Amino acid sequence: MEAWAQVFAQVANSPVGLAAGIAGLGLLFLALWRTSLRLGFALAGDPDAGGSFTAWARLGPVRVDWHKHSGEPVGQTFRVLGVRVRSRPRATGPRHKKPRTAPKPAKARDPSQALRYFLRHWSLSDVASFAWRRRRDIQLAPLEGRVEFGFAEPERTGEVYGALCVLTGVLPPLRADADGSIRTPRLALFPEWSLRDRLAGHAKAELKIRVVRAGIATLIFFLTHWHPARRRLVLHA
Repeated sequence: MEAWAQVFAQVANSPVGLAAGIAGLGLLFLALWRTSLRLGFALAGDPDAGGSFTAWARLGPVRVDWHKHSGEPVGQTFRVLGVRVRSRPRATGPRHKKPRTAPKPAKARDPSQALRYFLRHWSLSDVASFAWRRRRDIQLAPLEGRVEFGFAEPERTGEVYGALCVLTGVLPPLRADADGSIRTPRLALFPEWSLRDRLAGHAKAELKIRVVRAGIATLIFFLTHWHPARRRLVLHA
């Protein structure tokens, strides 16, 4: 720790080092400001014949993947700049924990108190307007892929397919194709009439959140729009 303190002291006392440090912090802030947290999942294959499920979280150059194949434990992979740093299966069985002393009973908290405090110090109209303005910080990629579905009872398959056909007249992205599929620009749903439960194919979705930008904007909003609670007027006879 002393060595690091000496290095920081030398950098702070040097005009060039101080300028370089400020510039580096500025570039780091700009990079974090534009960095998005990406959450996604993907399904592939047929659960009966062996399928796979993958979920991932990515923040800048760091990415974590969770993957599950049929008959195998859940695996976890860490990547930095596309290079795999660590990969290991996750234990799904019960963990043996050391016995601990019984914790002291915590006081019961009333959630309505926090809600009343929020309503006293912030306006719901301001919060709703702020949330609507910040919607650009959260982007949901459309679901894409090709999925085949069906049930052992053909009437159930027909009910689901009929409901999807009805939605094509309500939701403009949905349309019924000549091959019997229900499609969106990136997703195709095919009914399966083989008289067996079936859900196969592949699908992918992703959610992008600008966590640093949204977090700083949210903090500034709550600090600048806080107002003291109004006192109730009590009239005495």
